[in-house]
Amino acid sequence: QQDNSHWLTGYYATYNYSVMTTSQVDYTKLTHVIYWPVIPNTVSPGTLDTTPFGLSSTTFSNGATDLVTRAHAAGAKALIGIGGDAYSGGGDGDEGATTGFEISASPQYQAAFINNIINLMQVYGFDGIDINWEQIGTSDNSNFTSFITNLRSALNSISPNLLLTMAPETKNNGGRPDLLALVYQYLDQINIQTYVMSGPYCGWETWYN
Repeated sequence: QQDNSHWLTGYYATYNYSVMTTSQVDYTKLTHVIYWPVIPNTVSPGTLDTTPFGLSSTTFSNGATDLVTRAHAAGAKALIGIGGDAYSGGGDGDEGATTGFEISASPQYQAAFINNIINLMQVYGFDGIDINWEQIGTSDNSNFTSFITNLRSALNSISPNLLLTMAPETKNNGGRPDLLALVYQYLDQINIQTYVMSGPYCGWETWYN
């Protein structure tokens, strides 16, 4: 049963659609559900790719509509998840630059990037946005802080009740708490990734983040 004094957030990974469809999720057990991932395009900066991992645009659209409808019917909030690991355009400290976010959050493309994120959210009636920028290097500091600040401002211009959350990666750089300290007031929730506790990915040790 939902407890509105606490958040219980679940990610619906679109690449597992063939394993569990959006109709099979028990939304009554969640307060928030994130439809993920949509990724920043590297070839066309400022635009979004809704079809990573071979997902078709029709499947994405139908799934998004169904998830939002079912989540709202159960009293849960639905968010659209932007970004992810290296394959999904976010990048990773072990695998190269965070090209997807780095380019799209740059001054040249940031306004269009934010506009495209907002438009996607509104098209499907999501209640907010979840950001998964991996990893945030020191060279990204300025772009990251302005991106989060301006995205929050854009959401507030529509409604102060729209949500903005983030799940910073913690493996290599501790999730950049120094940087999050500059923007935490713009985020409704900051979650912690704890994948390294669940398996020795790429030879990493399993231990606490």
